[in-house]
Amino acid sequence: MLIDYFIKYPDKESGRTSFTIVRRVNKTKNQVVETERTKSISRLYKEGIQDFETCKDQIWAIVAELKAKDKPDKNHYLDANLDILQEYWLKKYARRRIDNSSKHSAQCSFRRALSAIGELNLASAPIDKLQDKVDRFPGNKQRRITKDLNALLKFTGREELLEQSPEESKPVQHLTQSEFELVIKHIKDENIKTILHVAFTTGMRLGEIFGATTFNKNTQSVPVFSQIKINGNRTETKTRTKRFAAADPLGIKHIKQWLAVDGSTKSKLRKLKFSEITRQACKKAFPHDPEKWCRFHDLRHSYAIHCLSKGIPMDLVALSLGNSITVCQKYYVGFSLTNYQTEIMMNLLNNKTMKAA
Repeated sequence: MLIDYFIKYPDKESGRTSFTIVRRVNKTKNQVVETERTKSISRLYKEGIQDFETCKDQIWAIVAELKAKDKPDKNHYLDANLDILQEYWLKKYARRRIDNSSKHSAQCSFRRALSAIGELNLASAPIDKLQDKVDRFPGNKQRRITKDLNALLKFTGREELLEQSPEESKPVQHLTQSEFELVIKHIKDENIKTILHVAFTTGMRLGEIFGATTFNKNTQSVPVFSQIKINGNRTETKTRTKRFAAADPLGIKHIKQWLAVDGSTKSKLRKLKFSEITRQACKKAFPHDPEKWCRFHDLRHSYAIHCLSKGIPMDLVALSLGNSITVCQKYYVGFSLTNYQTEIMMNLLNNKTMKAA
């Protein structure tokens, strides 16, 4: 249902002497909203006690209140549930350095999960009632809410947990070396080109690239110890771990170029929308192939798949990316066979023998 409001003002030509609020439903049905406050404002205007602008502001304040009542309360929490969250937070998160001001923070994530179940008590509500509440949300959102609520359910000592909706299997978007070279031709800014090259040859996340300060000459790798957020703050990496991202000689060359860029330029670049920049360049390179319309993060996938295609073991790729092996298997298990391994499998399936490499 679409609800909107408009105001009819006093007008000498039409003979209207009062302020009138009209509530419009679905762009067709109009309802006059008349309260003691609207009558009082109109009376004060007629008697000359208040001027037009003052009355107008008061009428619009009433409209704002009416609009707020029409909207569902998206942030309604049961006090008992907030108490559970506070106890859980003090035990699990209090000692971690987390930016709780961000809408992507763990604190906000838990609060969104609690708002999803509204007045239901996390400690005592039937699990099927809680499940009905979370199942209203689609795919990934349902899984995120379920994950957070299950953590709180375990904390309260409940044995029954919520079920996550099955995850949709989506192919990993990525670019080969030759495809990436076609894409990079559509990037004009040299610094942006360098950033995309670093992502493609090291698998580093965007914030980690901006957080890079040096490279290891002995191991030809990049220390990934922190990240720079879009607001310019330096924080821990996404997984709060330190690692070294492996790179080939070309990758080290681009890292050196990136480290030579001055700080003020980097600050300006950090505010750009790199996913959109990458996607637009991909669209220009492959206008008729939506599967190649990659985001910036897909360059990280491209790095992982490139490493696996070269025969690098999954556990080493996971270490370089800063992911667990489980996460890598989830995304890249279909890309882990090298040509040699495929040849071995085909020969075995055909009952042939093959000399070891």
